[in-house]
Amino acid sequence: MYIFSKVINLCFILIIIIFCPNVKAFSVFQPNQLPFIEYLPINENVIKKENINTALKLQENRFFILHSYKKMKIKNNIECDEIIIENYIDNINYLIIELKKYDTSFFTNINFNYLVLCQNLKINNNLTAGIPSNNVATLIFDISLSKDVLGRALHHEIFHMIKQDKNYEEFNYKYNKINDKEFEYNGCTLCSESIDITFKNNIDGFVTEYSKNTIEEDQAEVFAAIMSIKNFDLFYLNNKKVLLKKRLIFDFFNNLNKE
Repeated sequence: MYIFSKVINLCFILIIIIFCPNVKAFSVFQPNQLPFIEYLPINENVIKKENINTALKLQENRFFILHSYKKMKIKNNIECDEIIIENYIDNINYLIIELKKYDTSFFTNINFNYLVLCQNLKINNNLTAGIPSNNVATLIFDISLSKDVLGRALHHEIFHMIKQDKNYEEFNYKYNKINDKEFEYNGCTLCSESIDITFKNNIDGFVTEYSKNTIEEDQAEVFAAIMSIKNFDLFYLNNKKVLLKKRLIFDFFNNLNKE
């Protein structure tokens, strides 16, 4: 999960959370129990003509995009502001283009049915890009992010949705074996100085400095790089450990499809 704290510009954290807001029943979207959200209109006032078919196809496969129409507060530590759709037309369409990279069945396979868009998403007063919750098939996502991080943030959070689905101890073990024997993850995100999320090819075994914080963030960063960098294998040609991590991710999650 991407976290933007008051002190730290940008970092990520994986959070597994159950959404159980204490709100009146009439204001709650029943499938995930989130308050003050509604379906994003699929029309040419919101979705560009070239993206309409993609949005409709997603809906046909039970993947729905929603948005907040009033400030949400969840479990006393999560909050997110409503969005004025007209202000985020470009970002919304950019996300739909990024979602098109996946087979529509992919989201069903990882139990991901609801993408909820809002702005100024916070957890424990820290700004964050997304909060995944596989148990209610939902990702809350901050649509107000700048375009230079919007797509990679989406893919990063999608990978966290995958990892929440099952127990992946064996996968983690094999993944960690790729690292040098003496390497240890920082074990923390907010308390770490490794916050640089720039994709680099000269960090032995890692795609960003931030990847060194936890194994979950390392995996999510590799996946985000795979989905964001056009010539991934060429870019990381001289970083053999990163290429091995990519291969392991693809082998283990053989239902990950990139068009």
